[in-house]
Amino acid sequence: MSQSPQFLRTGAKVLIVEDSLFNRTLLAQMVGEMGFQVFLAENGREGVEKVIELHPDIVLMDIEMPVMGGIEAASTIKNLEGIPYTPVMFVSSGIELDELRAAIEAGGDDYIQRPFPYELLEAKIIAHLRSADLYRQVASFSESRAREEEVAEALFSNAVEFGNLSDPNIHVFK
Repeated sequence: MSQSPQFLRTGAKVLIVEDSLFNRTLLAQMVGEMGFQVFLAENGREGVEKVIELHPDIVLMDIEMPVMGGIEAASTIKNLEGIPYTPVMFVSSGIELDELRAAIEAGGDDYIQRPFPYELLEAKIIAHLRSADLYRQVASFSESRAREEEVAEALFSNAVEFGNLSDPNIHVFK
């Protein structure tokens, strides 16, 4: 597989939320070999706490877990205030269609079924990191535009308030 742009790998944080020690260790090894920072959680509640603490770039999450399942955890993550867009990809051994529908409706962005090839997991992570990066760029541009509109409004309000509309450099369009 061709290398992804380095900015997608350098420093990218991947949170793995998985109750099975074997699956958690295997995923951590695979993701670590891909060049990402790996963080681990053993259940959905711990996963939500780690999202708040770490602001990972992507979450790989099992569906069936004790304490808090993946579907509830994904819904909680997607509704957190102040957390940037974070893709959630469900990783499971098998899933019923109703459960898959519920996982996506709860905020899941993707699903991969075990066993899967290393390259498929890598491609999906990179694709979601690229989408998250674009989402953050759009959010940043939107914030910049909102600030520019506020400045323009303040300038225009000051011009009106101080009677500067007669200034030859100010043009009012109706």
